[in-house]
Amino acid sequence: MELLPELLDDVKLIWKQPHSAQYIDGRIILSDFEISFCSNNGKQDLIATYASVEGVQGGRVEGSAAQLAAQQGFQHLYCVDIQFKACQRWRFLFRLEPVYGDNGSTIINWSDMRGVNFIHSLTQRKQIPAQFAQSPLPQSVTSAPGSPLAGSGGFSAASNTTPSAPSSPAQSLQKASETGTAGASTEGIPERFMYCFAYRLPFDINPDTDGWNVFDAKAEWDRQFESVSPKYRWKVSDVNKDYAVCPSYPKVLCFPPGFDPIMSFKVAEFRDACRIPTLSYIDPDTMATISRCAQPLPGRLGNKRCDEDELLISSIFKAAPSHPKYGGVLMDARPYQNAVANRALGAGFEKTENYMNCQIEFLGIDNIHVMRDSLEKVKKLARQLVLPLAPLTASGSCNLTQSGGLSAVSQSTTLTGLVTSMGSISLSESWNWFARLADTNWLKHICSVIGGAARIAHLVHLDSTPVVVHCSHGWDRTSQLVAAAQLILDPFYRTLRGFQVLIEKDWISFGFKFYDRCHSQTNEVAPIFLQFIDVVWQLTQQHPREFEFNETFLLFLVDQVYAQQFGTFLANSERHRDALRLKARTTSIWSFVNHPSQRPMWINPLYRPSGEKMLAVSAAPGRIQFWQGLYNRSEMPTPSDLHSVLAEELAQLKSELQALKE
Repeated sequence: MELLPELLDDVKLIWKQPHSAQYIDGRIILSDFEISFCSNNGKQDLIATYASVEGVQGGRVEGSAAQLAAQQGFQHLYCVDIQFKACQRWRFLFRLEPVYGDNGSTIINWSDMRGVNFIHSLTQRKQIPAQFAQSPLPQSVTSAPGSPLAGSGGFSAASNTTPSAPSSPAQSLQKASETGTAGASTEGIPERFMYCFAYRLPFDINPDTDGWNVFDAKAEWDRQFESVSPKYRWKVSDVNKDYAVCPSYPKVLCFPPGFDPIMSFKVAEFRDACRIPTLSYIDPDTMATISRCAQPLPGRLGNKRCDEDELLISSIFKAAPSHPKYGGVLMDARPYQNAVANRALGAGFEKTENYMNCQIEFLGIDNIHVMRDSLEKVKKLARQLVLPLAPLTASGSCNLTQSGGLSAVSQSTTLTGLVTSMGSISLSESWNWFARLADTNWLKHICSVIGGAARIAHLVHLDSTPVVVHCSHGWDRTSQLVAAAQLILDPFYRTLRGFQVLIEKDWISFGFKFYDRCHSQTNEVAPIFLQFIDVVWQLTQQHPREFEFNETFLLFLVDQVYAQQFGTFLANSERHRDALRLKARTTSIWSFVNHPSQRPMWINPLYRPSGEKMLAVSAAPGRIQFWQGLYNRSEMPTPSDLHSVLAEELAQLKSELQALKE
């Protein structure tokens, strides 16, 4: 049965009975239907004589095979036992996504779930069984999630009405693309996303302040290559202009000297989700690079190879003119045991003996499910106790010396007095809170991301070593690491405008799944972008004079990712945004941020860059703080209040100094 992907040419799903689907207690039960497999020669040599499907919405499917599929993060898991003519029983995992049309039809997407290759995708219109049509719709397609911190004492995202259209943006996009109405109207778009299509700024914008003009891929690559010798410049290619190489990548990609971009099609077959190794950043001093991709697909036995992939990686490592200390480093963001477990799905990690002069490192950053559970614990904890002012470290300790002791929090009448005091909370209770904070492991995860980014920056800038970064799919932990590393390395990205370019390039353009991670109600939801913003805040605390933007700006970004007011963070990829014509039909968040009337709000008054390109960043537990301004926002003064008091105290100090001079 391993040859099945090569044999299939068509897949048909046929309902046996009109009442063959039920919706019971959040579970969709499909039964009594046939699945016909047609081979390339047109003969139906594989016909399913029996199939029953049990789908779980936000739950778990029993069985080891289903657990492996769950690690892939698919929204809907279905487990099928099929009896073939040859009397061989095969456990088949697949995804079945219904998209409901106005005419009572449904679009069925069929794809392989074994993690090796995408078997097949087709559109099959069938009438929805009457019993299923009369059942309540699954929760995952009837309501939008709130903010990940809603109800925790932190922020709450803007509330939207319950949608009347039972489909997700991804599903609606597919329908719109098939009917040719993707850009004609808002038909098929869930009601909860309609506000961003209707919202308009209260002021006029011009080309200089239009947020959709903030990022231009070719202009950004020109900036990075400006001081790079022509001999070592990478090729800027539009080989993905039709998203034929990778549907979740941008149109413009960069390839190293000595590699023909046309070979990227072969590389895409060897990389998960077709996410090939491509450039994210080049250091202007060492010419060492940071590239990003997804995990390879060497098969369950780990013996599959791809000559084009090996050539691309080798070309990346050869592109640095300085002789690197390590040759090149393949940086796998996952824990080693997780990477090994993916071998069962035909994925995993690279064999270093197949790649010239390189080594592989594992950073041990956990997956989206662990991060989601960790934040849930933080939410519960944040509701239980008002925090003291003293910084909380990753080990759960509190720097009493820096804050002047716990009593100083309630006694202060100046800037620190704005923070809610401990009141009647005893010292023992507060230390118990710190211990429970450490048990959430949230700050530990923050440490892991900062440590990984610092390691990448060290290799690139100090060791002149090219780095290729990936996790499983290359859009979660990979985005965190490469973006944070560039913040450490490049002063441009530490400016207000540069940070916008960084988000547009490594998050939006490179296909971070904003809808799945921030707006759906499935096990795809995870605080990945929020965690990155927390990492950025940690860097601003370690280097308060090196960042042009302030905490208010970071909080605003977190709010707007979930508020759905702007079109910037709406879809899962650049391709989806193009199909929905978001640039023409919605407002960019950067149009609001960059307007002269708003820009002063985001500026850090302490911004005095030292001129150093690489920041000295520490991932030591004692340097990582709990971001009270985000997670306990309701118990904290707003940043504007803090800035006002700080300005008043500064003015008073200036007047006293002037009096002393006189």
